Amino acid sequence: MLLPSELCQWLWSKLLREQLDEFTGFRNGFRSRKDSKKFGPSGTSRDDVFAQPTKFGLKNALLELDEEQLKIVEEIKQAMGGDSLFDFVSKDYSEAAEEAYVALGVQELTFENVWHVFESLLSLL
Repeated sequence: MLLPSELCQWLWSKLLREQLDEFTGFRNGFRSRKDSKKFGPSGTSRDDVFAQPTKFGLKNALLELDEEQLKIVEEIKQAMGGDSLFDFVSKDYSEAAEEAYVALGVQELTFENVWHVFESLLSLL
């Protein structure tokens, strides 16, 4: 039996993650206006600056990790919960809810339809 409170946690966190991903993609791709008084690059997007820092008089200060170091980072990530670190329900619940969600055939989850999706999922689960 799937509880309505768990469905809320699963569905609304799914909606918020999707909305945040969409906003982040938009914001990082947004080209700001040119401003010579602004500290740092202007007239370009964050994505462009990150991809080509030297073009803007900057340097890439990210740490270069070799395969062994990447393996250690992956092990730490998995020990902390892996990709489910920000899930608010169990893996089993998430899988069941996702299966029901896919069965509904929702084209896009939005703030406008999330309540209707919730009601539909509640009746399926």
